Amino acid sequence: MKRFAHKGETFSKFDCQSTLSYLPEDCLSSAISFLPLHDVLIFASTSNTAMISTLSDLRRRRENMKLNLTWKDCPTSTHQRVSYIQNFDYADADQEEGIYFLPSVLLRLKCLLKSIAIKHPLCEDLRQLVLDLEGNDESAGTGLNLSHGHGGNITFEQTISSFRRILKAHKLHTSLLQRTIYNRDVGNRTSKFNLPLYRYVGDVLITYFLLGHSAAGNVEGVCERSWIKEMHVAQQMNIRRIGDGNHVYRLLLCYHSTLLRTLPLLKEQMISIGIANEDMLEIMMKGNALLEDSESLIPQPIPFRGISKYAVMQNLRTHTAGISLSCTVYDFGPLGPAFRGRDIATSRPMSSVRSGIDGITDYIHDESSPSSISLLSDLRENQFEPSTDLVDASYQARKNNPINVDPARFHISIFELPREVLLGL
Repeated sequence: MKRFAHKGETFSKFDCQSTLSYLPEDCLSSAISFLPLHDVLIFASTSNTAMISTLSDLRRRRENMKLNLTWKDCPTSTHQRVSYIQNFDYADADQEEGIYFLPSVLLRLKCLLKSIAIKHPLCEDLRQLVLDLEGNDESAGTGLNLSHGHGGNITFEQTISSFRRILKAHKLHTSLLQRTIYNRDVGNRTSKFNLPLYRYVGDVLITYFLLGHSAAGNVEGVCERSWIKEMHVAQQMNIRRIGDGNHVYRLLLCYHSTLLRTLPLLKEQMISIGIANEDMLEIMMKGNALLEDSESLIPQPIPFRGISKYAVMQNLRTHTAGISLSCTVYDFGPLGPAFRGRDIATSRPMSSVRSGIDGITDYIHDESSPSSISLLSDLRENQFEPSTDLVDASYQARKNNPINVDPARFHISIFELPREVLLGL
């Protein structure tokens, strides 16, 4: 019998069929539960019987998206943090030290849906994802009668119908994230471009939430490491890739979403930006009296942070050096004789990307260093400009403007720096 794939490897269809098909029925479901979703789908594609045998595991993965989680800080011999994501009961966890509470994927998605503008192009798909997860088992196709064993009288049409409905949430989650982080219709190859502020803020929030789910292993589909590696390869291929607006846009999404996934923020900041609501904060602060103080910084959940971004941010520091950000806010001016104010367009420069990256790298490198202590003081006093910029941008993005007032716009200007300047950064 062929060996199972080690972590990081994948099965071919032949491997899956020839290995798993020989397992006893009572062992098959356990074996499938250890496989990545990608390999489960490969095995399911080999036959109707194989597809039926994967339905219960796919249902379990879908139902896990509705459950709250705990994370336990377990220092190893190398002082690395190891996370354990599991279902939890408040009563049991209260008796154990080192337990951190995390909101469910569904609760986070509801917060995301409420935070992004209705006009955002992905808002409707996000709404469909939330509605699908809120549906009962029957509406998700999980009520298929499996009493006939592996095959029985269940037709292929019945199986594939249930299979598709169970996977709908995973497919929508993956599709939303891919269309955001691999977007190719934003800047094309221009050195200056702008887009509605609600579009950019919405993309940052989608990246923050959905990439966090993938990084924590809650929802499989998009690999954060692969996405970052692709950006790194693109940067190394041409250090002066300054005219590619789409590439720069992805760098900015990585920067702002990493800032939100890394740095601790005040409760009111998290609510203002839209990365948390009262229900989420109630779960996150469970058992931690220090976080109940309104002036306390709330750390970002470690499992959702993903891989270490230190090297990534150091690399971005060079490749975003020639980027200038600003937003334009439109409003009415004072009323005139005709009771109609003149429209006012106010341009507001945003803080440099470099200042935010320096804060991220200092915090990742050593949370107790003097620079990190100064950073935390600025965050606590609401004086760290990159985070206050996001608070203001989120407010403007969700602001309801009169029909004859344009929405705020996000401007990205890209200019080429001399090579000697780039090398000195």
